[in-house]
Amino acid sequence: QPRMLPTLSSASIRCVLFDLGGVVFDSPISFVREFEIIKGYKKDSINRAFSRSKNWKKLEEGKIGQDEFCERMILEGLLSKGVTVSDLRQIMRGISSVMRPRKDMMLALGILRSNGLKVGAVTNNWREVLMMNFSMKS
Repeated sequence: QPRMLPTLSSASIRCVLFDLGGVVFDSPISFVREFEIIKGYKKDSINRAFSRSKNWKKLEEGKIGQDEFCERMILEGLLSKGVTVSDLRQIMRGISSVMRPRKDMMLALGILRSNGLKVGAVTNNWREVLMMNFSMKS
């Protein structure tokens, strides 16, 4: 059952924005960590490479697609020895499969909307996944 929020004055909050990655969706970091363990790569080596990569930023911003990202990551030279394009593609597929909205967050968004608040989302990542999982309105 949706709950009612405390009464808000007309000069107070009218809209709530949520970041999608790590808030509405689980963070992909835990999936990558599990992949590293399964494959025997050094802990957080791939996550660290992603965080330092100019290509990760381009992927997050939707400037390059996942396939191009995988190819560029190998060329960028930030990954541990032995990480392959195939590994990166497997990670991308895995992240895409786990990027689903958290049920508790969907409930919270519903409560906010049922109380007359506008709800919006901001993100800089995973455009391809978002387009697959949501019907986006411009």
